[in-house]
Amino acid sequence: MQTPPLRERPEDIPLLCEHFLRLFSEEMGMAPPALAPEALAWFSAYSFPGNVRELKNLIERSLIASGGKSIDRKHVQGFASPSAAAPALEPRRHPGRGQLFRSISRKPRMP
Repeated sequence: MQTPPLRERPEDIPLLCEHFLRLFSEEMGMAPPALAPEALAWFSAYSFPGNVRELKNLIERSLIASGGKSIDRKHVQGFASPSAAAPALEPRRHPGRGQLFRSISRKPRMP
């Protein structure tokens, strides 16, 4: 039995996004945030060369970038490779996962 690639199953993307949001939110001890319609549209337009594993990683990174608040397009499009993104949505480069975690966990310095 062979499962078609995610890019051939766009109807699965909303359910998978919801599943991974719940999974990572639970791991992080927070309520799952809303996924804005424009973020969901971006995920649906993305070709996912890494298949479901890539979607899972993008959801995790987007959740971290959003700080647990509603996830919108600015939180998702920064992590995708340029060749796979929809032409109208140009991705930006962001720090890697380790650097992102360090930035979030840094405490402000006291004067």
